[in-house]
Amino acid sequence: MATRQQSRCHRGVAAAQSMPHVLLRGPDGRGTITPSDRHSRRTRLLHPQPILLALLLSVSCAHAGRPSDPPKHIFGTYTFKQNRLCEVGSVRPNGSFDWINCYSATDTIEVFEAESEIDVNAQLHFSNGHACTFEGKGGWDRDRVVASSTSEPHCLLTLFFFGGAVHTVATEQCQCLCDSRGSLNHAILNLRSSVRQ
Repeated sequence: MATRQQSRCHRGVAAAQSMPHVLLRGPDGRGTITPSDRHSRRTRLLHPQPILLALLLSVSCAHAGRPSDPPKHIFGTYTFKQNRLCEVGSVRPNGSFDWINCYSATDTIEVFEAESEIDVNAQLHFSNGHACTFEGKGGWDRDRVVASSTSEPHCLLTLFFFGGAVHTVATEQCQCLCDSRGSLNHAILNLRSSVRQ
């Protein structure tokens, strides 16, 4: 997996950015999405709106200048069950796609304390069998965890914690850790199991 990720990283993000933006209709029959989107209903329902991003920034500013140890409640395994991911089938006369071989998958983000660092492991799933895999180490920065990938040091994954859920923000360099339909950006997963203290 590491070799596969590194080869994608060496190619850079240019290939992903040059993909033709063919409009696709999701498996629920509503809305159109492009190859760079998550081909699941979750993207359309949970994609952070500008007001959420403004909230993240305002909370960050409120805590500026008050560094501290990470709160224990952030550590654990966060999950999101995707009940319907599909492969793209044949093209219909109207330009939409048939969805075939649908399956379910569970996204996971693990956040664990390791000596003076914080270990972050993420596995996110997308349609057509595409995925993102992140393994990294980082630390607590005021109100968030910032981790760098062990295979792509320029990839920074930031984790915000609200209401028992984790919200992700990834730098552009993280795209090479994903297949073409995947993204580490804007995932929202709920805490499934916390680390016992």
